[in-house]
Amino acid sequence: MESLKHPKGLKFLFFAEMWERFSYYGLAAILILYMTQRLNFTDANAALIFGSYVTFLYITTAVGGILADRVIGYRRCVLIGGISIISGHIIMALSGSSDTALFLGLGCISAGTGFSKSNVSTMVGRLYDDKEALRNSGFAYFYTGINLGAVIATFVVGYVGEKIGWHYGFSLAAFGMALGLICFESGKKHFPKSCDEPNFEIMKKNLFLGLNVWYAIILFVVVSACVFAYLIAHPTESMVIISLSGIVLLIYLISLWKSLGKAQKTNIAILLILSIFMLFYWSLSNQTSISIPLFIKSNIDLHILGFNMPVTTVMATQLSLLIIINPFFGILWQKLGQYKKEPSDELKFVFSLIFLALCFLFLSIAGSIAAHAGHSNFI
Repeated sequence: MESLKHPKGLKFLFFAEMWERFSYYGLAAILILYMTQRLNFTDANAALIFGSYVTFLYITTAVGGILADRVIGYRRCVLIGGISIISGHIIMALSGSSDTALFLGLGCISAGTGFSKSNVSTMVGRLYDDKEALRNSGFAYFYTGINLGAVIATFVVGYVGEKIGWHYGFSLAAFGMALGLICFESGKKHFPKSCDEPNFEIMKKNLFLGLNVWYAIILFVVVSACVFAYLIAHPTESMVIISLSGIVLLIYLISLWKSLGKAQKTNIAILLILSIFMLFYWSLSNQTSISIPLFIKSNIDLHILGFNMPVTTVMATQLSLLIIINPFFGILWQKLGQYKKEPSDELKFVFSLIFLALCFLFLSIAGSIAAHAGHSNFI
């Protein structure tokens, strides 16, 4: 009979991911405002830069997952990513008003997040290899940590960035990532061995110029950060690279498709369909850091009881609802699972898309009011 207690490693991954997300969402809260208010970028150019940054972040997630699974192990991959993220935030914190430093910092964060983000989630899954009944509720608690980090960061980093100084906000984001790595390393003895099993046979191989695989991976991260920095600074070239990456992925999937059996083809087809919906979901979700802050800044009356509310405080108020709701869903899925009545993951995903669509419906109503009255009410 499976133990009803969650693995000890969960709390360490909970806090590690909470602080990593504090770092990510802290930057996301102030980045578009920093570019438009401090660097005087146009809204359109700032949005393109932000979009390129996030796109390369997701591209490196696949690379980080492959290297973690087949070469250096998950724990080492997370450490590399965390150090790269901290470096990026520090560069931005010390940048003054330099465009170049901004792009280099974003390049480091894009390269590092791909190595960190997906692998922590994978490690959570490995914790439940022998506790399958608790897997969904475990992930619900884990995602509560993500939401908690997002809310705290948007309130704290957002306020500090807008009211005290943008670079103090970047410094807080670096501090958050450092705390995340400390929490992560503190719990390493509670992680399954499968999370920390590098392929030593591959690791010892010398590739070129006397570099073994380990140093080659570190060099790859550094080069990737520099390449991403250039591409983020040049959105047109970014779109070309992204399009080519999509074509390469399509060719790979076509070649893979031919070697699969009927059952495997069915599973892959389902995954592709879900991926398309996920693409739409995250495209809309990321607007909370791009178009929505710009909309709030220009169209919402932020004067409340004589206090001029920061844009990021409005954003954090919305995120706070996730903290309230998510634990209840974790308990709900666990209880329904005991009676074998838990909704499928696909149905849960459909519900999330419906609620997301409703959110944008209300935003469109606010936009219509602002178009006629000049500003829309905060509520």
